[in-house]
Amino acid sequence: MQQDEVEIVKYLAEVNSDKIAFSDLGAFSRCYIIDNGKKVFKFKKRADAGYHNEAQALIYLKDKPLGVKIQSVGWQDEEDRFLGLYGVTGKSIKETSLNEDEKTKIAKTLADFIFKLRQLTPEKASSSHLADEIKTWQKRFERSLPILNRFFSESEMSKIKNYMLEEMPKELLDLGEKLVFSHGDLWENNIFINEDHEVGVIDFSDSGYYDEAAEFMYFEDDELCEKILDELNADDVLRKKVALRRLAKAMFITSAYIDKPTEEFISYIHYISKWLS
Repeated sequence: MQQDEVEIVKYLAEVNSDKIAFSDLGAFSRCYIIDNGKKVFKFKKRADAGYHNEAQALIYLKDKPLGVKIQSVGWQDEEDRFLGLYGVTGKSIKETSLNEDEKTKIAKTLADFIFKLRQLTPEKASSSHLADEIKTWQKRFERSLPILNRFFSESEMSKIKNYMLEEMPKELLDLGEKLVFSHGDLWENNIFINEDHEVGVIDFSDSGYYDEAAEFMYFEDDELCEKILDELNADDVLRKKVALRRLAKAMFITSAYIDKPTEEFISYIHYISKWLS
């Protein structure tokens, strides 16, 4: 915790320090959590972070019938140093052991949420075109090479590089782009479930218009991802785009783990190894 931030939270939320839980897991924000998520304050870790897009999205989505609980804006700092939110309680499904029935119910709820988001057309939301996304992934891939070179042979790395630089871009672009309004970072850590088995979704900071396959890219649970696609009656084109994106993600995402223990990213190495075999 940073004391100046704690004092802001105490004053605005009207609580004592012992009521504030702290999380430093996010890449862009330090989070101060009150009463199991009834209030959350996010403070910037990096100068290039900001909360305008998230606040704008949550204000637009307020009272929209999305089928899930979402946060609402409580406090906005004029200098964009922090964002205070009311909202989603419970635990992330990443931290929760789900049985088959629970996973199926959550998949139905998330499929409905994704479908409803797709029907929305906020005028101020940004657009991320596929060609630009691919360029970003390739830059991150270059930064991931020190890690990948530790686990794969020269011939394997040649196949991986060909996929990221040639094969994947061509196939994705050939399959075409269908921009829809999306959460932008939908995965297990941003999906919550409470004691009443209600599903909540947090962190709309990356929301905007993306290709329809983007919403499935960051799921870690393959089975949950497939269940959601099934609930949406996804066609072969969408499923192919999702598969291409998820493999690309495994290849570039390790750039975020340069200084992290191997166990934090080994699942992505296994994902690539399975593709290579």
